[in-house]
Amino acid sequence: MKKLLIILIGLVAVGVVAFFGLGGTTGLMARALPEFPDLPAPAERLGADAAGVIHFASSTPYDLDVILDGMRHAIPTTGQGTLFLPDRASPDSPVPAMVLLHGSGGINPGRELPMGRLLADHGIAAFVIGRDDATRAEAHILGFLGRVWPSSS
Repeated sequence: MKKLLIILIGLVAVGVVAFFGLGGTTGLMARALPEFPDLPAPAERLGADAAGVIHFASSTPYDLDVILDGMRHAIPTTGQGTLFLPDRASPDSPVPAMVLLHGSGGINPGRELPMGRLLADHGIAAFVIGRDDATRAEAHILGFLGRVWPSSS
């Protein structure tokens, strides 16, 4: 019994050293997640006539402990969205604005972007956050998780 206990303690010690040697949760997730697409540098400031596709600095909190830890270990990435501005929008003539977010299925071609155009046509600026690359990355992550934790059904 004592020999078995020593073996178990040794295995746990090796596991702990390996876990922290790989960088803990952050290191494991960085190895498990797919590469994020290479996007243009985030815009630091928008011009008065900025419209269309906008890239912005973001980060990915892949786990609750990252959020609770103040996002210090979140993976930096670049977000993307589409900005729709009404014709009359300018620094001298501000307009109301809305941020549109897609659901878990990603941007639907007949939903978010047409809604952004419709809002702009009615005098409201709209920023539709999301891109197809993020949806593809999500599919890779779900595929990976399906291999690691297959469902019991």
